[in-house]
Amino acid sequence: MKNPLILSQSTKFTTVLFAAFKSSKEKWFKNEIFSLALQADRTAETAFDKNFKGSFVKTISKTRAYWSEIQSMLLIAETMQLCKPEPVAKCLKELETLQKLSFGLLRHIEAKKKAKQEAAA
Repeated sequence: MKNPLILSQSTKFTTVLFAAFKSSKEKWFKNEIFSLALQADRTAETAFDKNFKGSFVKTISKTRAYWSEIQSMLLIAETMQLCKPEPVAKCLKELETLQKLSFGLLRHIEAKKKAKQEAAA
């Protein structure tokens, strides 16, 4: 399965996130959010790898869990003023787009699976 839109959006989000927290003085926070972003990217790339033998849906769901955790951390960063508000808002906007794309893809897969099951019955 190929969907470069999600992968390119994920890369774009990670780039925006890194730029937003590049000058953050809270190294522990910056390292944690960067680590989550890289794990999410790696997991998304794995899901779309044509040689991947695991469950695509489970892998994308795991990626979405990373993105949700990043979203929580962004909200904490905003509340605790660990970063300027404008970059955090931009990160949240990019993340929202990414989550919508992945949710739409998963809904599409579920609908196709359900239609296939109904056709077989």
